[in-house]
Amino acid sequence: MAFDLDTPRAPPRFTWGSANLVDANATRQRYIAALQAADARDIVPLLAFARS
Repeated sequence: MAFDLDTPRAPPRFTWGSANLVDANATRQRYIAALQAADARDIVPLLAFARS
């Protein structure tokens, strides 16, 4: 079976920073900053974080 380039691929999975968000570390700080940006109606940082 050949690979069809016209077939849509699934979007990247959310990995949520691939780290423990409970510990107070740089990853958690980035997550909180992304949440604050989302609260201010800027969803881009949260989507970027979720896929990092």
